[in-house]
Amino acid sequence: MKKLDCFDRKSLKNAAYHLISQGFSVIPVHGDSHSTNPKKPATSWRKFQKQLASPAEIDEWFDKNITGIGIVCGQVSKLLVIDFDDEYTYRQFTKRFPQYVDTFTVKTKRGYHLYYEIDQYIPTFKFIGGDIKAEKSFVITSPSMINGYVYKTIKSNNRKTLNPADADLILNYFQITSNTKTLNQQNNTVDITNLINIYDRLMPQIGRNNALYRTASIARSFSIQQKHAEDVLIPHHIKQPAPIDHKHESLDNRFYEATRTITSAYHNHSITYSKSRGLPNSIRESLLQIQHSTILSRVLDIMMLNDWKPGNYFSMSQLIQLTKQYGMNHKSVLSVLTGDLAIINGQWIIYREYVEYPDIYGLNSLQGGRPIEFIYRVPSTHDLLKVLDVKQTPSDLITENDVKTAHAYRLALHREYIKRESPEVPLWCLAKRLGVSIRTIQRFNTELNVQKTQNFAFFTLSKSNLDSLPKRTSKTSKNTTNGFWLESQNGTRYPAWRHVGSHLLKDQVDEIRVVVQKPSKLNLDTCKSSSQSDVVWRSITPEQFVKLQVFREYATEQPSVQVAVNRLFQYVKARVNRVRYYDMQLHFDSVISHIAKDKVAETISGYLYAYDSNGEVVKRPARRGIAFRMLKEFGNGNVYLALLDSHTEMFFTLARHALRFKQVPAAMKFLLSALD
Repeated sequence: MKKLDCFDRKSLKNAAYHLISQGFSVIPVHGDSHSTNPKKPATSWRKFQKQLASPAEIDEWFDKNITGIGIVCGQVSKLLVIDFDDEYTYRQFTKRFPQYVDTFTVKTKRGYHLYYEIDQYIPTFKFIGGDIKAEKSFVITSPSMINGYVYKTIKSNNRKTLNPADADLILNYFQITSNTKTLNQQNNTVDITNLINIYDRLMPQIGRNNALYRTASIARSFSIQQKHAEDVLIPHHIKQPAPIDHKHESLDNRFYEATRTITSAYHNHSITYSKSRGLPNSIRESLLQIQHSTILSRVLDIMMLNDWKPGNYFSMSQLIQLTKQYGMNHKSVLSVLTGDLAIINGQWIIYREYVEYPDIYGLNSLQGGRPIEFIYRVPSTHDLLKVLDVKQTPSDLITENDVKTAHAYRLALHREYIKRESPEVPLWCLAKRLGVSIRTIQRFNTELNVQKTQNFAFFTLSKSNLDSLPKRTSKTSKNTTNGFWLESQNGTRYPAWRHVGSHLLKDQVDEIRVVVQKPSKLNLDTCKSSSQSDVVWRSITPEQFVKLQVFREYATEQPSVQVAVNRLFQYVKARVNRVRYYDMQLHFDSVISHIAKDKVAETISGYLYAYDSNGEVVKRPARRGIAFRMLKEFGNGNVYLALLDSHTEMFFTLARHALRFKQVPAAMKFLLSALD
């Protein structure tokens, strides 16, 4: 197979020992040494579902001609893996559950593997777009090579631990949304087939009736009608064998009890898979950014904290009385119901109607006409998502004390975000999220005793990568480069301009490094004082450095965006000219087949070159007549045609046209693709 001879089996063996030391059950996989089934285990692996392999077995397995390594999932390794077969399904999961993405991740040829630590029995099952790998299954991990592709670890974080509630939330999401069979429900297509899979997973753990109740509650939470849930679950439930010591029941009795259980689940509404009763985070953040006020978001959270059901009606006085308990005055309520905060994108956030009633017994005859009383309707999450044009996301936990003031509300959202994500983003991103200034975020971090892990990236400066540094222009007002600098071995820092780097390379013998200060990682650790801080150093490539600078200038919407993109364009052009050409040796009989006639020679993206008697490179245009003259001058076979890679040339041309029409985002996309 291709690349098989150059595969590093020593690293595969070392990886096996490392995985064994971490408590994983490892098995060998044929990989590219097996032509028809590369994912087939190279040994019988049934016993390794209950025990780990010995060092002798590891030595025996990985001395053979194999290129794959597998980890047995389930309780033996305390491992659950979500195997995504495509990019789209993975992106949908990351948007739906951002709190579960920061875990150990392996890139496969088509998709991704997300690793989780779990200490309970989970069956293996398929969903549309991938698999849940648990009991009686294994997953191929890095650095295996399958069909010429080497699996790569793209996130080396520790595995995220899933408690039973987290596992239920994730597994129910995949089982409900797997579109194997659908029923039409009020013009909405809802998948309910996998309710049976949920029931079968829960029944061995909590019993038949409890499993039926939990599954019916899950069906209700996904807006599946009660009748459809009964049609699917009851026939399956009554066929399950009863425990040995259970008294005999007729089918009619079991049918009646099952109907009562499902009705109870739909009536009590006791099962919820949201971590709080509050708004989705996407709605909160959108309201804070659009209105620069917390009033509307707090009012909606107060409604949910007090179990105001979507669709129910209320009066203005009722809302004033409710919000008064949380320190809000009537002017805030008026602004939400009828004032500046009531309409977004031309639509009412809280829909209102009026009710007319007759003049009874002439009591209102002096007012002249029928009085009108406005009533308001509690908005649903679906309505809010539609008006704000945002996606559904989880909701961070907000308490009653958190909604009493604007400061407490924003502080709580910031606190929960750091707990959930441990973010590694610039302060301006955190500030934009809450609609505040960077100084406010800094005060929040001090108040919450947020710990910072400083991140620095670097690469060694040399003549070959000097062009990655920006040029200082006459428009530059400062002699500093914010966020990155040059640093010598003795710790002296210099601005990271290209001319400064050139002088340092000429004048100094010491190693010069380009250092980049990346966003700090934030976390809440009460064991440390706010003055303590860790430092992490990572190495980057010059290409990554250029990307980082362009993204910073583009994301912060500085006036120099066009300048930054033009610099990226020139850098990519220089880099492409250096590394993206491949050479083709020319002979007299091969010139005609490789070079067109002189009239259309400009379509060739390349040039001719040869070496003279002094060893100097002689470059000339790639024309057919010039090629024959060079072959006569330098000898047959001593002339080469340097052609630009067609894939790179395509991206380069698209970027040039995008810049011509001032389409900056498109130009960045094509340039970065060419650079990759």
